[in-house]
Amino acid sequence: EEDQFAWLKELARVVKPGGVVAVSVNGATSLFNASYPPSVREALKTRGFCDTGIENTLKGVTSDDSYYRNIYHTHDYIRERWSEWFEILAILPAFVGNMQDMILLRPRR
Repeated sequence: EEDQFAWLKELARVVKPGGVVAVSVNGATSLFNASYPPSVREALKTRGFCDTGIENTLKGVTSDDSYYRNIYHTHDYIRERWSEWFEILAILPAFVGNMQDMILLRPRR
């Protein structure tokens, strides 16, 4: 969970003043299509954030095969936790490939 905060902080730092950041995340649609057990859905509902493990399709992309993970977020979690660095402009459910949610962000300066 802490890695995402480091990335968000860095994105907020490097984006041009007035710029917008577009980030895709796994949300409810992705989780529905992934067919995880009910315990994963319950963990997401409880915490708003759920790490279901290593993203195997990205093995070999970095020297640490465990770095890229399958992560799911609720919209409430994004609004609450990401707002430290960003104004949340929009959350577009299933916008990317009819699967991932698109989050549009503007850095707080």
